[in-house]
Amino acid sequence: MNLQIHALADLLAPPGTIHAVATHLWQSSLFTLAVWLATLALRRNRAAVRHGLWLAASVKFLVPLALLMGLGSHIEWRKAPAPTRNRAPSVMEEISQPFALLAPAPLLAPVPRAPSRIPAVLFGVWLCGFAANNLAWWRRWRRVRAALRAASLPPPESLTTEPVRAMYTPARLEPGVFGIFRPVLLLPEGITERLTPAQFQAILAHEVCHIRRRDNLAAAIHMAVEGCSGSNPLVWWMQNRMVEERERACDEEVLRMANDPQDYAEGIVSVCKLYLESPLVCFSGVTGSNLKRRVEAIMINRDTNKLNFGKKAALAAAGIVAVTVPLAVGQSQTPGVEKRREFEVASIRRANDDGDHDSNRDNAIFRTHNLSLKRLISQAYGIDLRQIYGGPNWVDSDSYDINARIAGDAARLTGNEVSQMIQSLLADRFKLVIHRETRQISGYELVVAKKGARMERAKPDGHSDLHSNNTHLKAENVTMENFAKSLSRNRDVGELVVDKTGLTGGFNFELDWMPERPDPRADASSDDRSSIFTAVQEQLGLKLESAKVPVPAIVIDRAEKPELD
Repeated sequence: MNLQIHALADLLAPPGTIHAVATHLWQSSLFTLAVWLATLALRRNRAAVRHGLWLAASVKFLVPLALLMGLGSHIEWRKAPAPTRNRAPSVMEEISQPFALLAPAPLLAPVPRAPSRIPAVLFGVWLCGFAANNLAWWRRWRRVRAALRAASLPPPESLTTEPVRAMYTPARLEPGVFGIFRPVLLLPEGITERLTPAQFQAILAHEVCHIRRRDNLAAAIHMAVEGCSGSNPLVWWMQNRMVEERERACDEEVLRMANDPQDYAEGIVSVCKLYLESPLVCFSGVTGSNLKRRVEAIMINRDTNKLNFGKKAALAAAGIVAVTVPLAVGQSQTPGVEKRREFEVASIRRANDDGDHDSNRDNAIFRTHNLSLKRLISQAYGIDLRQIYGGPNWVDSDSYDINARIAGDAARLTGNEVSQMIQSLLADRFKLVIHRETRQISGYELVVAKKGARMERAKPDGHSDLHSNNTHLKAENVTMENFAKSLSRNRDVGELVVDKTGLTGGFNFELDWMPERPDPRADASSDDRSSIFTAVQEQLGLKLESAKVPVPAIVIDRAEKPELD
């Protein structure tokens, strides 16, 4: 039963990249739904507007919200502080991580399971769709390319419309525009004999509209989206909508140029009868979308409404919100920018000796002794020293003593609030600028051993405490995440440890082990304890496995030596 639960958990909350891709597809699908509703509201307006909306929905598949949020996290400006306790998540934050709502219920001691095959299966499906799409496009592109190679320049007098680079081809392809930056109008040989002059000029006007609108570029962008999405039916449906609105937009423009609707409609029908449809969406032709509906719309030639001020303002506001809200959310999560409170007075001096590294908070006074900037960053952001990168050499070698006075009612400050005050101090006095990223480093994964975990579940409202020395660890209501952090600090482990047990909540347990460098004064002959790696497995039912682990890291972008007091 547990194995089934874990398989379902992997499906609902896929890890790593699969989770990120699933989240991005969910967001993009929601955005597409909003665009579809907007096109329904604008069905009486110009087709070019609706085509632009569908293009925006297509581009959204290439731009994850996480990318905009990451960009926003690098924007620094001062803002009013936001409360940190019991803060309700914003709509954008919930949208950015929808699968977090589907996390599986906590299990006390789950049976270990083999790695899920679902990510590999999903990747295989995507890879097959990607390969099939690109193979089909390559074959169709060869057909168009062969038609272009066999083409020749037409006589100058055959084109009476505005100048455009045109060529005649013996292939029986419909008239179309090939190319993006240097487009070529490819015409089938003998088309001038098969169409009346009025019909031919209307068809040419249609193709010129494609060139002016850069429809091949828009189609190429969507082809990239379709290729990246594999076999996503939503993307295919969007392509049909884009082609339909693209052709209707050109139809409206041709009729606005005073071309006769009947000649134009008859020209399109004749092309459909005599020639093959364009094999590529980025080879803009004449025959796209529903032919019957198009001919009816051309013959009716209904005037389309221009966007009034209200609709223009609504579209502009929607576009601004779609870009600025993710930036704002990312900026609000930027470490080291928020300044809820600051130290009233802070003095920084060179460390007087090479004694122990420590820090303490005595009511309204915060003190550090012999701490390097790197250690201060570790303390301010709650991250291991091995997860801090970059910066000049002195950030690890120069040590400082800091004495800071806390203004106001210092007794009510939480540890998180003091950390934020230290972050503000580092940004102000050390001119510290950082950014966060994820890095792969050598370490250990804490997993459940084969026989299952052997730990007591703690009461949810119990006091949390963890004491550890060189040979013994006692935990009360301690989470596996905090236990992994404790192991990371243990010199017998020597590497970072990441919690991969899947266990949630707190546990009570004790752990005894033989240190790698035991006290030479101790009687080792009577000590039957094992190494910490063996002790974790035998006493707790857990296991430390070597792995390349992804860990959050802080990278120092800028740091300056402070002015000493």
